[in-house]
Amino acid sequence: MKRSRFTFIIIIAAIAGFFSYRFIVRVTQFLKLSQTLPEYLRDMIGVKPHVSCSMRVPGKYELKIGLKKDILEREKDLKEVVENYIKDFYPELSTDRLEIKLYELPEKSDGKKEE
Repeated sequence: MKRSRFTFIIIIAAIAGFFSYRFIVRVTQFLKLSQTLPEYLRDMIGVKPHVSCSMRVPGKYELKIGLKKDILEREKDLKEVVENYIKDFYPELSTDRLEIKLYELPEKSDGKKEE
C-alpha cells in the first residue's frame, strides 16, 4: 500500500513538473520574442514598429504591432513575415495560441489647426 502510494505521488510530481517546465519555456520564449521582434521588423521594413505583447493565463499570447498607415499599405504580407519568424526562431510558441494583430498608429499632430 505504501509503495503504490509513493509511486502515485512520484507520477503526479513528474506530470506537474513536465507541464510547469513547458509553461516556463513558453513564457521565456515569449519574453525573448517581445524584445527581438521590433528589431527584426526594423531590419525588414526600415521602421521600428510599436509592439505590444500580452499573455493570458491559459496559454494564449497576443502580439499587437502598430505601424503608420503608409507602411501598413506598403507591407501587405507583414503578418506572414511575423508568423514565419516565430516558426523559425521560437517553435515553442505555436501560432494557434498566438494572435497577431496589426493596427494603425495615430498621426502625430503639431498642435496647429488646419483652416
